[in-house]
Amino acid sequence: KDIDDLLKSQFGYPVTKDDPEGVTIHSRFIRHYLERMGVDYTLSADKFIPPVILQSSRESIVNFVRAFMDAEGFVSGQDLCVSSASERLLRELQVLLLHLGIISIRKPKKVKAYPKNIYWSLSIGGESIRIYARDVGMVSDRKQKALEAIVSKKSNSNTNVVPHAMGLVENLRRDIYERIGGQGNGCMHIRYGTSFVNTLANIRRGDRNPTFKWLHQLLDIAVEAKTEHLDSYK
Repeated sequence: KDIDDLLKSQFGYPVTKDDPEGVTIHSRFIRHYLERMGVDYTLSADKFIPPVILQSSRESIVNFVRAFMDAEGFVSGQDLCVSSASERLLRELQVLLLHLGIISIRKPKKVKAYPKNIYWSLSIGGESIRIYARDVGMVSDRKQKALEAIVSKKSNSNTNVVPHAMGLVENLRRDIYERIGGQGNGCMHIRYGTSFVNTLANIRRGDRNPTFKWLHQLLDIAVEAKTEHLDSYK
């Protein structure tokens, strides 16, 4: 019904077939219009987000992400997830989410029905799913309620982390140490506690990812060390 109404209101074309598998409309104009927008005939593994969306305003990105996740996304545990045969599609989705301040995790997965193919999954959890619920949300009432059910639960600290931040943390740590006179861990232990320093050591070794709370503390330390003007802080 929503797609039918959209086609009629935006293009003036009625749906010629409507069934559980989707809708059908016969229009050369709409086909050419979608091609100009970057929506072409491709295999699942070759799908991508049209450049016109990647270059859009924040409002347009929110609307696209909301519709995409409503159509393709699903709830798994305490995460909002989406799967695809196209790594590029999910990589570009990550870029859009980052534009909205939402961190996601993308990783390969295997599908039993197609053991020779590599599929991809993207998940949003921890603090990021709260940002998603607040700023984006879902279209359908059913999926919106499922999203709200996740948000209402206590956050799992193991998922409330920022992946792939080791290099950024190390660059900022190095600049902080230089600004505090090379006193290093000794000064850190005294001023910020053993727990903070141990977490820093684990992150530098690649044994864990930083939490949002820990990163906020690191940024506060960077401000105290007057490193805001450096690239590592920005």
